[in-house]
Amino acid sequence: MSILDRTQKAVPHDRGDGRILPQRTDELQRLYDRWRDSMECQAFESLLQLNQDRVTLQVPSLGRSLSQRSGGSSSSTLSASSTFDDDDEPDEHDKRPRRRGPLTKSKREKTAFIRRLGACDSCRARKVGCTHWDLTEFEEWYQLAKQCGRIHLQGNEERSPASHGDDLLGLEQHSPLAPMSPFQMETDLAALPPSSPISPISPMAPPNPMLISSESYDDQGFPTTRMEHLVRVQLMRDRLPTAIGKEVAAAGNNGRRWQCQFDYTDAWATRIAASPCQTRFETPDQIIEHFSATHHPIELPDQPYWYSCSLCRHLRSDYQCCPKCGTVGSGSREKWIYGYAVHARHILPEWGCEKIEHKGENNDVPMLCGWDGEWTKLELEP
Repeated sequence: MSILDRTQKAVPHDRGDGRILPQRTDELQRLYDRWRDSMECQAFESLLQLNQDRVTLQVPSLGRSLSQRSGGSSSSTLSASSTFDDDDEPDEHDKRPRRRGPLTKSKREKTAFIRRLGACDSCRARKVGCTHWDLTEFEEWYQLAKQCGRIHLQGNEERSPASHGDDLLGLEQHSPLAPMSPFQMETDLAALPPSSPISPISPMAPPNPMLISSESYDDQGFPTTRMEHLVRVQLMRDRLPTAIGKEVAAAGNNGRRWQCQFDYTDAWATRIAASPCQTRFETPDQIIEHFSATHHPIELPDQPYWYSCSLCRHLRSDYQCCPKCGTVGSGSREKWIYGYAVHARHILPEWGCEKIEHKGENNDVPMLCGWDGEWTKLELEP
């Protein structure tokens, strides 16, 4: 079968503005969802770099070295048609800058979606990149899938004030695609409430967590026959990192150790413990493995280490002198490891749902109300 046979065939439905509605299929929707998920993940990662980039630009030597490398940065601002060209060498008839280096994850997912979607008849005949498709229906189904993935347990909402959108650290809720300013990334740890003595940054998970596609979780259904082939599972992670462990002094001044900072009262914690964990380990790898295996699955960012001033509790990605209180010296700062709590959510893109509630004597029976108003018991896999 040729490539053209596998691409999207245009449906002759012009909206009048030159936009054409493509025929939506399950495969195309899955590729579109993965593209949108990777876009939100990339936007989220950029938020974590804003604070660090601001510090880098304030240092003259680093600023000059950054400006010297800015000549090749224009290659990242290419048009949609040139993004999918893997040829890095310039052509004598085309002097536009070419992409150098591998594609980002979001561009790879977009490339897979566009290639499977194909081009309309007009653009295919002219052999140009197609910009006539109207992807509104794909976006509506993507947002619907996210809505159906929001399952909030009543106990978690009562334990976590952050689940109600409280402004605990002076940070308001933001859209995943609307990055915060560098000034809003500054975190004053002294402003934390007394109920958070362990974790410098509480995992402030907003009501709509971010979806991260995972091929190993796609198309896994519930064990019930009725729900089979109608449910898929995707990974979700908190928008802000949570503390995994911090470096502390060992007994008898015998080097340094890493102390676990898991707190069972956090909203994302699924494994109930009698008290916060304070187990100590010799290396960062050991505490990361312990946290993920014993308490909750986590995902590490590119920069998992942060430093907290022991006096004013100001948090920075790296510093020799606290920019807030002026404290100098390595003994005045604490080193922390942060990661993202990762969750698995079952979403129903075929059915959709109006609401999911927990019923029964102990509110331990998850029930799904479909669009037809009928309640169905969800027997989740362990």
